[in-house]
Amino acid sequence: MPEELLSSGKLAEAVGLSPAKLKMLLAELEIQPTQMKGICAM
Repeated sequence: MPEELLSSGKLAEAVGLSPAKLKMLLAELEIQPTQMKGICAM
């Protein structure tokens, strides 16, 4: 079973920040996701 991918909202909840604050910090630190959810093309 694949591991669950965390959205910025789920990650913000886990660390106790608001989603907007976490997104701002990720952009400021230029942190890019290593993996993204995609839509199934089949």
